[in-house]
Amino acid sequence: MCHAKFGQAGPVVQLFTLFDALPESLRLPTRVLTDLSGPFGTVVVEQIVASIDDYQRRLREMFADQEGLAAMGALAELFASGHREYYTSEAER
Repeated sequence: MCHAKFGQAGPVVQLFTLFDALPESLRLPTRVLTDLSGPFGTVVVEQIVASIDDYQRRLREMFADQEGLAAMGALAELFASGHREYYTSEAER
């Protein structure tokens, strides 16, 4: 979850589409959501992974990839703050 600088939520969402260009081994099914009721500029990126270890491996590889690193750098310029939350899926219908 991140909070974009004022007026920058749209560009943040657009930059997340750049991750589609990453190698297949780094991509994950992803949903990018904007919060309609919370703090302005909230962007949530939801990804489902097999395990935390798999996610951490992909992050390390993405930061080692020049395109991935460039995309993350561009995003960082638009963020006011952010954090990660990890959940375990207990049921899906």
